Amino acid sequence: MSMTTYEIVDTFCDAINPILLLGCLVFCADVFLKKEFKKGFANIFLLLLLMVFVYGLKLMDDQIQLWPRIGGDYSTHTAFALVCCAYLFQAFGKLLVWAGILTGYVVLMWFQQYHTLFDMLTTGLVMGASCYALFRFAPLKRRASRQ
Repeated sequence: MSMTTYEIVDTFCDAINPILLLGCLVFCADVFLKKEFKKGFANIFLLLLLMVFVYGLKLMDDQIQLWPRIGGDYSTHTAFALVCCAYLFQAFGKLLVWAGILTGYVVLMWFQQYHTLFDMLTTGLVMGASCYALFRFAPLKRRASRQ
């Protein structure tokens, strides 16, 4: 039995966010393994705060219908991927890698018709601004060897 192109891309899309989250958690674990517990807890707190932003904004949109009022739909997939890529960029640098992964994911979601480009761009703008503000206020704590 062969899979259709849609099914193959769908399987790949379903794996992206868990893999990005795993990368974030591996970074946190690495800091703990270096026995830098204060930095490790700060990084976990920051990751949790980012997830609160992602799902808090979804909850708020469900209540006040902001995206539907402007003809769109809040993209939780985009928000989640964006905050993970921003977190991993803060951890490891390499902007083009994380921007490329995020852009590729957005293109695949558009191809699969999960969301419109408008949905993903507006979600990305709001979450991108939130990440920027958060990282300016509370930068990620890197391991001592990476500073």
